[in-house]
Amino acid sequence: MRAIECVLVVACALLRAHAAEPSCPVCSKYHYEEMLLERMIRNEIKWEQIVNDMKSINDKVNSALDDASVKIEQMTSRLEKQNQVVDEASGKIQNLTLGLDKQKGVVYAASVKIENLTLGLEKQKLDMDLITLRSQNLTNVLFFARTPKDAALKNNQIAIFNTVVLNTGQGYASDTGKFTAPVSGIYMFAVQYCTPVNEWGCLGIVKNGTTLQNSVNPAGSNYACSSMQAFATVAVGEQVWVRSNGWDGNCYLYEHSGQVWSSFPGIHIPNDSW
Repeated sequence: MRAIECVLVVACALLRAHAAEPSCPVCSKYHYEEMLLERMIRNEIKWEQIVNDMKSINDKVNSALDDASVKIEQMTSRLEKQNQVVDEASGKIQNLTLGLDKQKGVVYAASVKIENLTLGLEKQKLDMDLITLRSQNLTNVLFFARTPKDAALKNNQIAIFNTVVLNTGQGYASDTGKFTAPVSGIYMFAVQYCTPVNEWGCLGIVKNGTTLQNSVNPAGSNYACSSMQAFATVAVGEQVWVRSNGWDGNCYLYEHSGQVWSSFPGIHIPNDSW
């Protein structure tokens, strides 16, 4: 539109220039008007042609702008699709990275477990080697423990005796309440347990989960003590302990340092003594 305005200004200037009265003294007024009219007609024809050309140019420019706009929209749409593809690929890569990190964590945890198991097996082997060495040098195995850790035991709960009076061969562990045989052979185990007034006592001697002996001390109006013994062939590394047998719910234990004791002794019987 700015170009059309410029053309109109030029055309007006040309009309003014051609519209000036001729300086020829011999020309008649009618001849002058006729020439002026012809010039105006020619100028009008040229003006129409210029206007048409400008419209054609304007139409071409608008068409080119429309085409460029369509292409820009198409390129924008393609870029958006590419960005979407890139975002999806980035999300997949991130998920793969998280999956790899998780797998690394699982592998690391598994390696730690395997290492712990290996260390545990090595420790067990060292313990067994130590037990074997001890068994080769031991002539007597004997232990005596007393003072129950817990006054009330649930069914199958291990009775732990805290006070270790004697532990030749280091077979009894006061933290677990279990005796681990340092040498193979025949053993005798015994339990004395006392119960409070109006409470039941119910214990058993166990070897590697198998009951060797059971006993029940019924509730009574006074403190009462019971005892039991068991003989068993025990191999190196096998364990013996005392546990509640669940006769009447909880099993109760009592100890008074000056009068009654609850205790768990055991002794290895050498072959040359029978």
